Amino acid sequence: MPVAQALYWSAAITLLIVGTILWIRALVGGGAQRWIDGSPRLPAWTIGWGDFLLLPFFTVVLLVFVTQGISWLARVETTHPPSGTALLAAGYAMGLALTAAALLFRLLPTGHPGEGRESLLRSAGIGALGLVYFMPVCALLAFGWSALIRALGLPTDVQDAVRVIAATESPWMLAQWFFVVAVLAPVGEELVFRAGFFRFLANRMRPTLAATVSAALFAAMHWNLQAALPLFALGLALAHVYHRSGRILAAIVLHAAFNLNTLLSIISGVATA
Repeated sequence: MPVAQALYWSAAITLLIVGTILWIRALVGGGAQRWIDGSPRLPAWTIGWGDFLLLPFFTVVLLVFVTQGISWLARVETTHPPSGTALLAAGYAMGLALTAAALLFRLLPTGHPGEGRESLLRSAGIGALGLVYFMPVCALLAFGWSALIRALGLPTDVQDAVRVIAATESPWMLAQWFFVVAVLAPVGEELVFRAGFFRFLANRMRPTLAATVSAALFAAMHWNLQAALPLFALGLALAHVYHRSGRILAAIVLHAAFNLNTLLSIISGVATA
């Protein structure tokens, strides 16, 4: 086994063991139920449908224009399968468009939902701890989902980005992938899906249903059957962390840590082995 894979497996197994122990302690000691029953720290967000629909409008418009602009600047050619440059440009476009749409929407009088009073440091800690709890659940779901897909004879192709990143040798290109995957994507996606869609719906329906809807949209956006269920579960975890902490930073940190773990598994060769 290559050194990179051995190091990754050591860290991943440690994370799974610690997460499992924390789950056992929480379930036996009642900590999980107290967390579920605890009061949410998100303040009310009074905004109507007419105002809120500007967020998906801004998102769609910026996705079109930013994607075209970056493709033109990077001189990306349409190929099948898409080239590494094309996929990286698409990653930049997606992250920048989502972030810009969310920030533009927040400039509106009713566009900023407001947040809880949890400190930024504690919010970041909640997000990091959320990854430890989520990884054992994700591992079980990913294993069972992959087995079900294979049993049904459905396609099990990995995402094009996984293939491209695994084959990337340029340090400069890898650095850009790290920025897009572990920074830009988590920020943009959390501002739109959790601080936007989930937050709006949570004031009009049960939070669990709002989390389900936003998680389904989040998973569908990635257009990959193999990753659909794990990403749906991640969406639920992100919404729950945000709902309980009251800070979008907690969800961003959890999302960034999850993406970083995935990226390291690809670069080490584990995800494609």
